[in-house]
Amino acid sequence: MSESIQQRIVQRRQEFGATVGDMASWASLPEERWRAIESGEALSVVELGRVARALAVDSGTLLRGEEVSARRSVARFRQAVVSVPARSRTEETRTLALAAELGRIGGGLHRLLARALALSEIRQTMPISEREEPWEQGYRLGAMARDLLKIPVGPIADLRATLERLGTHIATLPFSGPEIDAASLMEEGSMPILLLNQNSPRVSRTLPRRATMAHELCHLLHDAGEQELETRLSYKEDSSEGSVEQRARAFAPAFLAPPDEVRHWFRSGGGKHRAESRDKVLTLANRWGLSWRGATWHAKNCNLIPSSTAEFLIADGGPPQVWQGDFEQQEARRDQVSLEGIETSLLCRGRLAEIVVEAYEAGAISRGRAREILTWG
Repeated sequence: MSESIQQRIVQRRQEFGATVGDMASWASLPEERWRAIESGEALSVVELGRVARALAVDSGTLLRGEEVSARRSVARFRQAVVSVPARSRTEETRTLALAAELGRIGGGLHRLLARALALSEIRQTMPISEREEPWEQGYRLGAMARDLLKIPVGPIADLRATLERLGTHIATLPFSGPEIDAASLMEEGSMPILLLNQNSPRVSRTLPRRATMAHELCHLLHDAGEQELETRLSYKEDSSEGSVEQRARAFAPAFLAPPDEVRHWFRSGGGKHRAESRDKVLTLANRWGLSWRGATWHAKNCNLIPSSTAEFLIADGGPPQVWQGDFEQQEARRDQVSLEGIETSLLCRGRLAEIVVEAYEAGAISRGRAREILTWG
């Protein structure tokens, strides 16, 4: 192993803030072997793959020295997790770095297959407006996004499928605790990545999960970090939030149920005979796939019910949300796509796994490369 690779391995581990034990565990190697590698001993091909995965970079990237580029900087991911409890920051930093690298791999596979990354191509970064409140801008952008993404009028029955058709990879995996709802990563040429925290109470329920995915869509479409590299974590709803999060939180209901469509439907469609406020909220939630709480605030913001009534209905708690079964029905099937004999990692399950299988079946990548990607994590 060259001295430069050896030095970069040590440096990247230190940038993560990880111990030798952490790295050895992530690489499925004994600690003594990791120490030997950091001392410069030669790597086998299998070990190279394990070391690269532990460092959250593709093996070719490590060999070429590309892991030192700005887009792969560990600092980018450490900055994103500053609000995570200190004991979990190293693990969460690596999860984000792994996901980002997977996004780059996914982007490369799309190019190999001559497939478009539609969401990336229509991304329009937007600064927080100085002329309107963040929630007002969020409502406006959410409604505009329907036209931008060419989504037909009416409810979105399966938001995850819609986002996947636009080239987004959505994975559900456990973060260290329930504080984080989701994370989103976007950069030029990469497959957009949306990570859902399986430990989050919102993600565990269908309707709040839909709102969370719509919330992350706002980040993917409109938020930009340094050098157009966006890494964003969204925390539970009652946590303190800045303008960017306020905007994304308002974007979600406006995207799922555009206010103009909602008002028109209540004036002239199936909702025109709904006079009682509670009945209006229930009808709105049932038709558009919103939670009781989300539908209540949305009804207020669409001027269907007064603010005082909204607060009363929120406190009331609403009826059992039996309508959630009408939405996001294909999720389990999509998570099972893989190649025979290969157990796909949680991080790769979803649209990316489908692309990997398609690339393998098209002869664009080998089975060994497919296995390497599908087990990434």
